[in-house]
Amino acid sequence: MKSAERNFGNKYSKKGWKIFYSDKYGFSPNDISEEMKRILSFNYGFVLNTKIKHIPHYSFYSGQVNLDNEKHGYGIYITSEGFKYEGFWNQDSFTGWGRIIDKEGVLMEGIFNDAVLTGKGIKKSLNGNIYIGDFVNNIREGKGKEITNELIYEGEFKDDKKNGKGKLVYKLLRDIYEGDFVDNKITG
Repeated sequence: MKSAERNFGNKYSKKGWKIFYSDKYGFSPNDISEEMKRILSFNYGFVLNTKIKHIPHYSFYSGQVNLDNEKHGYGIYITSEGFKYEGFWNQDSFTGWGRIIDKEGVLMEGIFNDAVLTGKGIKKSLNGNIYIGDFVNNIREGKGKEITNELIYEGEFKDDKKNGKGKLVYKLLRDIYEGDFVDNKITG
């Protein structure tokens, strides 16, 4: 987790979604759906700040809680398995702008709804792979851009794979394919 945070460089920002929906990532505020706008403008009501809340199985939470002692508002959650979530919560479920780093060091940042990244987001791996684009239920689905050490793909994704129309640029060979893809394979 620490090496992932060190490698990715940028720290989590509560207002990071404003930067995310700017020219830097190619998304505009118009790309935010009505459901996502509702999530981002959610009124958390009365919350209490807590330093550390111990959760069974050696997990810890630091942040805001509601009167029912549920994670509610902004907080950081770390598990003994090496999982870290930083962002906004609604009644013990991460909902809103947030960032997850899993035990393999994969970072996912975007708007979460009931613990699931749905909408525009970014996914970075320790091996240098980056995906920027649409997600449905934590998987790549819709339009996006994948950047690896060997290639750049920009196009359509379905079921977490390149499916549909897209453009593939092989960096080292300087070859370009533009056309159809099925399950990550060039077709057509």
